[in-house]
Amino acid sequence: LSPSQVETHIKALEIKSSPAFLYTLGGVCDFSERDIAALEFVRCFRRAGVGIESLIEYMGLVEAGDGTEQARLDLLEEERVKLEARIAELQEAHRRLNRKIQNYQNIVLKKEQHLFNEEITKS
Repeated sequence: LSPSQVETHIKALEIKSSPAFLYTLGGVCDFSERDIAALEFVRCFRRAGVGIESLIEYMGLVEAGDGTEQARLDLLEEERVKLEARIAELQEAHRRLNRKIQNYQNIVLKKEQHLFNEEITKS
């Protein structure tokens, strides 16, 4: 796939949500197994937050073939560092969210217990 094809496929993938997506924007079903593998690669990494520009650059290097291995590896390693940072941010957000939920649960439980205690006292 050329970089422009990858960009077109990325846009198409963002429009279609089906994992079995096999159509171009023009509605023509004409992908080889290699194209489908490339689309799955792009889809996976887009969902992980990898930028379109990086994917287009990577796919361009793949298409260029021999002699681009180090550049591809460097690009993948850069994206891994970014992804690891994103995972750490998500884990921190998840931890804070869990703590917030636990705080709310504790507050609600205390209020419910207080209400039940008042009703028992009134009876």
